[in-house]
Amino acid sequence: MEEKRVRYKNILAEPEYRKLIFSNAVNRFGDSIDSIAFTWLVYQITHNAMWSAVVFGLNMLPNVIVQPFAGAAVEKMNKKTVIVLTHLVRAMVIAAFALMYQFELVNAPVMAAATLVVTTIESFNLPASSAYTAAVMKREHMTSGISLDKMLSGTAALIGTGVAGIIIASFGIPMAMIIDVLTFGIAAILIAVMNTPGKTDPGLGNNDTDHSDQGKLLSLFVDGVRYVIRTPVVKNFCLLCVALNFMLV
Repeated sequence: MEEKRVRYKNILAEPEYRKLIFSNAVNRFGDSIDSIAFTWLVYQITHNAMWSAVVFGLNMLPNVIVQPFAGAAVEKMNKKTVIVLTHLVRAMVIAAFALMYQFELVNAPVMAAATLVVTTIESFNLPASSAYTAAVMKREHMTSGISLDKMLSGTAALIGTGVAGIIIASFGIPMAMIIDVLTFGIAAILIAVMNTPGKTDPGLGNNDTDHSDQGKLLSLFVDGVRYVIRTPVVKNFCLLCVALNFMLV
């Protein structure tokens, strides 16, 4: 009953959660610009629509293949640290790519490799972000908080997709990359300054990397796969997402 009385204004009244929501929205805005900019740039360089589709597809591939393993690995790590580091590393990769573009060192294979690197890093960011969101939120705010977060992130992604073409046409590819780097930097800073007293991660303070830990990571992954296979709703939802991504590419 208490959950039903929770309003979005109650969620936004929490200063730490405001930072988290804004960080996620900024991150999704940058991701959407990145996706369009890379696809556009490939076509500009190769004049081949096939390469554009390949790069766009590679932008999603690691989330399908890498993320299941990344989620199990992140379970043993400090989620806040993972989020901050993945934001910063993605910012550095995009900045390095922008420099290569300025020196005319970019071609289709280089763009495909850069896309794979950025999206692979994102595959570690997403499960860490989901777990950290659950740790930050109050239990009674969970449903409304996640709903608000997804709504604002989806809106930011939609806006980013819409303005990406305008930014590229008006100011060029380098400006789109600069904006992308800035969004990752802003998102990292917002997470880094968050104060979550008493909210510790399961893996915090446990830095052992012996074989038993590796076995636990493998066990977590296998348990997740078994759960998906044995749960028709989850299995069908995963197949639907794969089909939708395939049709989108």
